Amino acid sequence: MSLTGHLRILEISLQERYSILADRVKSVYSKASIPTIEVNSTIIRIRRLMDKVHTLEKYSDAKRTSDTFTEKLNSFKQLFDICTCKCFDSGIRDRNLCTCPLPNKIPLIEWDFWVDQKTVRNMIIAAVSDSDMEIRRFSVEQIIRAREKQKQESNIPVRVFDKKDITLNLAAENILLAAVSDSDMEIRRFSVEQIIRAREKQKQESNIPVRVFDKKDITLNLAATSFINMIDWDQSNVTSPPMLSHLSNDQLTYTHPILLPDVPCHSQAVERTIKDVSAASCKVYGRKSRHGMVLQSKKFRLEIPKIDSKKDFINS
Repeated sequence: MSLTGHLRILEISLQERYSILADRVKSVYSKASIPTIEVNSTIIRIRRLMDKVHTLEKYSDAKRTSDTFTEKLNSFKQLFDICTCKCFDSGIRDRNLCTCPLPNKIPLIEWDFWVDQKTVRNMIIAAVSDSDMEIRRFSVEQIIRAREKQKQESNIPVRVFDKKDITLNLAAENILLAAVSDSDMEIRRFSVEQIIRAREKQKQESNIPVRVFDKKDITLNLAATSFINMIDWDQSNVTSPPMLSHLSNDQLTYTHPILLPDVPCHSQAVERTIKDVSAASCKVYGRKSRHGMVLQSKKFRLEIPKIDSKKDFINS
């Protein structure tokens, strides 16, 4: 925080400070998609916590060496819990046994993270960049627009998923990314073995070609009972996902699921974005200008999906 921000906090009342702090704490929880209690309830808990701090400050130097003081001081190392779900505190360790209402439930994908925060606290919440937020906002707008269109159409055709359309999503890298974050330890272990084997193979090869994803190289097994078995790993060209390049082999073998950033990968939307970024790079200079041009182009397409041509003004 800047010096101006600190001076601003000093000028406001204590209640306003608690309110600002409550908003910041709730924003941290929202990054992890953890449902939280109301703001007023959060302020009450912050006030109680500060009362405990003031109580400890009153301890004399002689009493600060006591076990009671040490125990109370260590209690501040625990997570400041404002989550609506209290199943973990009740002894529930399986997310499927959660009895909370749906809005108060912790998302299944975040359950392991929540258990970590309530126990050893090894995981951290990564920062969300502005570009990631723009991608999420754009995707949500597309979903809402599709739902509104679906409501307006009376005859909604059946959604057809063709085998040739889904095989690219079953590229080995996509499956590995899903597997390393899976709750099943056996699936995670298998995926880590495949990644380490691919990395060792990559080290041995001096001339590493550009990664090519071809649908013809993927043999789809529709009889598979798990997504990890939907392709033939012996016949597939397995490469290590670049999204995991910052993790060492030892970090990959960590027993807990790996939390991946919410970034689309190997989708048609990504291919369209690559085309837009390439076109913008030829017209503007700098990351900020390029990013702004891409966002402006997407906004323009939403406002004017089709531009009239000369033939639209000529009577046939």
